[in-house]
Amino acid sequence: MLKKIALAGVLAMGMMVTGQAKVAPTTYIGNGTLAYFDYNTNFPQMYSRMGMGQYMDRTSAVIVEQTSSKMIIAVNTFFVSGADTSSPSMYGYTTRKFLYDLVNKRLYAFDDNGNTRQIRPDDMEAATRGSIQPAEAAYYILTGEKFFGRSRFLQEFYDRL
Repeated sequence: MLKKIALAGVLAMGMMVTGQAKVAPTTYIGNGTLAYFDYNTNFPQMYSRMGMGQYMDRTSAVIVEQTSSKMIIAVNTFFVSGADTSSPSMYGYTTRKFLYDLVNKRLYAFDDNGNTRQIRPDDMEAATRGSIQPAEAAYYILTGEKFFGRSRFLQEFYDRL
């Protein structure tokens, strides 16, 4: 329990000390939502649907554990209502943890109880729940590599990071 609290504290510190790398107010994605929350490049958009957007704090991505066969990464994400309006509002801030099987190229997400479930790149449910995007983004930010190789993400996704 103490380990979980300490990890949450360290990740929360990332939100507090994040620098303000601002972009032009016209930086939108094709669906009319902001590419970066509050025009801050530290908060790139991961996913959007029906006016709701999921963003991540790229400065919070940390490697929690790494061996030759696996890597565990944690990253903070949050949701924004009205992401396609002039007055978006942040809600639903959470720390996400992912397990990367480096040998078999499998990806797993941890739930609040520490259980894992596999996230498949071709699973539409994973895409619509916004699980695969922050996992791929965190891995790319920390390693400079795409976890799924020639993945399902367009280059503009990686360019936002």
